[in-house]
Amino acid sequence: MSAKVYTTIEELDDLEEDALDCTISQRLEALQIVAAVFDLNGLDYGLIGGTNFFLRGSDRTTTDVDIAVTGRTSMAEVLEMLDHDPRITRPASDRPMLWVSGVARVFVLIDDTQNVQIDLKRQNTSHDFDAETELLPVDGSGEARVRFFKVGPLVKMKLRAHYIRESNDDYHDLRFACLDRRYGPLVKAASQEYPYDDRALFLDKVLENHPADEYLIRDVMNLVARSGEGSEESAGSEGHDERGGFYVASGSGRARVGRSSSAESLT
Repeated sequence: MSAKVYTTIEELDDLEEDALDCTISQRLEALQIVAAVFDLNGLDYGLIGGTNFFLRGSDRTTTDVDIAVTGRTSMAEVLEMLDHDPRITRPASDRPMLWVSGVARVFVLIDDTQNVQIDLKRQNTSHDFDAETELLPVDGSGEARVRFFKVGPLVKMKLRAHYIRESNDDYHDLRFACLDRRYGPLVKAASQEYPYDDRALFLDKVLENHPADEYLIRDVMNLVARSGEGSEESAGSEGHDERGGFYVASGSGRARVGRSSSAESLT
């Protein structure tokens, strides 16, 4: 038996609606199924998006799974790799209109009743998947492992997505990565590779929503307060951050930067 194929937007809408009811365990099982196919075919891929953050300890759950695939392989070829598993429903190879903005939605049937949505996002060829991904466990035994994008490049993608759409979910994921004891140092080590405007907009949102985090976010994102930023009144006030660390709040923010509309596939 082979994978099923959908050919219309109406079919896609029905599959998306059905997938909203999946559980976390079903999403992880679907992830393992698709990752195993890519491993078998030697395809460069990596888990991105909210599921990556969730499996690293974030409390935000998602209703789908995002997987980045190499831009060195066409999306049609990637989809054809999935043809031999009858649990999978994928867009027709000859209907590129279904691959919205370089994203192909495939669905994996779990327990014979529940579809799970997997978004395949084709990345540009500048990504070095060997250097930017790592094998991590996705089950309690530690035996089932899939490729995750590492924290540094993962946050870079998420900052770009936040810059374009200013989603609360993106903000939540970024704040988690910056404030977590394990990941904050990794973000800081990679932060000079992140576009300044992406970092600056995120700091703007921190100042609006969690101003007590300003000092920590500035430090992790390598955003030094410029002359005239911060009020004398608030400089020197003290508190504790979510990681149990010590911070000194440095005051108010700065003017918001302008944004362009172009971006890679969002995460």
